[in-house]
Amino acid sequence: LYAISLQMNGNKEAAINELQKCIESARKTDLMYLTRLQTGINYAHILSADFIEAKKWSTPMIRIMEQSKSGYALSWGHFLNGYIEYNLMSLEMAVEHFEAALEYRFISEMGISVNAFIGCSLSYQMLGNQEKAHHVFDEMIDFAGDINNPEFLEIIPSYKARFDLINGDLNTALEWARTFPSLNIDIMSIFLWI
Repeated sequence: LYAISLQMNGNKEAAINELQKCIESARKTDLMYLTRLQTGINYAHILSADFIEAKKWSTPMIRIMEQSKSGYALSWGHFLNGYIEYNLMSLEMAVEHFEAALEYRFISEMGISVNAFIGCSLSYQMLGNQEKAHHVFDEMIDFAGDINNPEFLEIIPSYKARFDLINGDLNTALEWARTFPSLNIDIMSIFLWI
């Protein structure tokens, strides 16, 4: 958290240096701790929109997560890699990572799962595969209904507005924008896609 605070206060290099020091001094057998440190470095690059640098850290991050055999860690790793690839417009790779993250949707943090659905659907949409994009969207609605979390049920219209906007339907997006302030949504749960 200290390193991310440094990054958020404009000290990205200090944050990364701090995380690298921790990685160097960490026991190599403490894989969960190492996954968190690697994720922190990736997150620092993502928050500064340096997706090329974030991608360089993705391979070692996933390698450690695979060694840990933690579905929770792998869901995070694949989600972050999908998000990086999406922002680099490597949409086929983004889909692969988002789908890999979704394999762990019931053990992962629910917000990561919902965002992996969103990223996967948006990637399919950007690839021009509307049928798959709609299918993933429908799966997300089912998932959100299964976990019965009101916050995630409220996030879905925000994603639908973006989906419709990409398809040229400005009215749906405007309608959502008009109602957004009255919704009880934690903005951090959707900041990645705004």
